[in-house]
Amino acid sequence: MSSTDIETGKQIQNGGHHDKEYECRTPQITKGYLAGTICVEDAERIQQTINIAGNDSFGILAVDLWIMNEQDEKLYHFGDSGLNWISNVYRNQLIDEERHDALDALNKLQNEIDDTEAEISGAGLAGNFWQMYGSTAGSSSNLNQQLVWHDLREFTTNPFQMPSERLQALGKVFGRATGIPFNILGRYKGVVLYFVRREYDEVGVNSNANTAYLHFSANQIGSVAAMSETRTKAISKRKEKLAKAAFKFRLQLIVMKEFKRGPSERKLNFQNGESYNDDEFIDNSSHRKKNSLFAKWDEYKHISQVTFKEFKRQSILKTQTLVQKSMNPPLKAPPSTSWGIAIWNTMVCFLAFMSILGINEAIKNATKNDYSIILGPFGALITLQYTLTAAPPSQPSNCIFGMIICLAVPMGTKQLLHNLAGCPQWIVACIGSSLAVGMMCKTGVVHPPAGATAIVFSMSKKSFTTDLVLAGFMIFADVVAILLAMVLNNVHDTRQYPMYPMWHLGVPPKGLKDD
Repeated sequence: MSSTDIETGKQIQNGGHHDKEYECRTPQITKGYLAGTICVEDAERIQQTINIAGNDSFGILAVDLWIMNEQDEKLYHFGDSGLNWISNVYRNQLIDEERHDALDALNKLQNEIDDTEAEISGAGLAGNFWQMYGSTAGSSSNLNQQLVWHDLREFTTNPFQMPSERLQALGKVFGRATGIPFNILGRYKGVVLYFVRREYDEVGVNSNANTAYLHFSANQIGSVAAMSETRTKAISKRKEKLAKAAFKFRLQLIVMKEFKRGPSERKLNFQNGESYNDDEFIDNSSHRKKNSLFAKWDEYKHISQVTFKEFKRQSILKTQTLVQKSMNPPLKAPPSTSWGIAIWNTMVCFLAFMSILGINEAIKNATKNDYSIILGPFGALITLQYTLTAAPPSQPSNCIFGMIICLAVPMGTKQLLHNLAGCPQWIVACIGSSLAVGMMCKTGVVHPPAGATAIVFSMSKKSFTTDLVLAGFMIFADVVAILLAMVLNNVHDTRQYPMYPMWHLGVPPKGLKDD
């Protein structure tokens, strides 16, 4: 443990063997987050912690640190290089295997991509992992959770993702990644990214020992980064305290000198220009002897003032962040599609609409207009299947299970709360639809058209039997739309449908398999 001499600006090692010069205004980091704000020793300490996490873990190819700025709630990359640590063995393998595309992408990450560009929650790799796991950052329950290694193609081929040059480059260099968020005392947050191969050793990487080590390493990296930033502030505060203490000491010397001169000559001149005689000192002394009750009141008053100031600070900060996030979007709009793709989408959507509306007409004719398919959600479904083919909400499991949830939950709540308990139908519709959306999120089968179906069935004036028959027609039409999408999309050379396993429920997708 070393002691720091603030006055001389030297770090004196215990034992007195040597002195080491340091200057907190000379940063190790020249760009990115914390640029110009931390000492050389602090930057090296953070980097050393990252290096240890990468070198001593099993199967990890690279480690990257992203730190959240409390003011704008964006994630900023730490350091000057595109990746904070990458395995030398893996780099040499890329060279030996002559994987020029991966090497070019790696060189682009290290030298060309702007490291000062922040990532927001839900955009970019760090932003996506923060959105997935950030709410549980700092919780001890995370240590017992198995890590989910996401195929990077889940992000690079997802049309819901905003364009990201960094994300595309990472997808060419590595196979899978996971993010472990940290939250140090609720004030210092961020996420540590770990990268592995696409075909990685699941037994070794996901072993209890390695998983625990990665969790603890992420929190250790966050703690060291938090200490480094706050250390600079603490040094500045310590200098301020020392200056005040020196001034107080000089003031005491002046007081002692004045009292030695005798009562007739005693007159104290302070920094503010005011003068005090003996009577004033006696009055001030007696005034400072307060009743204990008043002392308690002053203490409570001080605590309330500090609490109010902190509440005011947090409120102003949150309001500024809200306005900034609403009025200044950080990303550019995605580009439009080519004429060829637009014409192709028009043709296949026409065939899909013809099929669904034809089935609807057949049902109406067979039931003498007593029953029909509710067509609104299918306009959204077909748009998803043919324009956002790779998006998770477009996949068959989301279509089927999402529709079943959004049919069963609203119909059940309407039967129990409205028909039996007599609650207003519009309130029951809010409850049923919200529960359905929450269940879709929990089971991992979010499907926007199903959310529209939930509202329609919640507000239906028909009998429960009629709604049950209509629900059956909706599921049947859903199956038909999925089969059509599988045929029409897979005819095209550049499309693949479905992208994920057909019937996953409640299990995060593991990504694509190699051909």
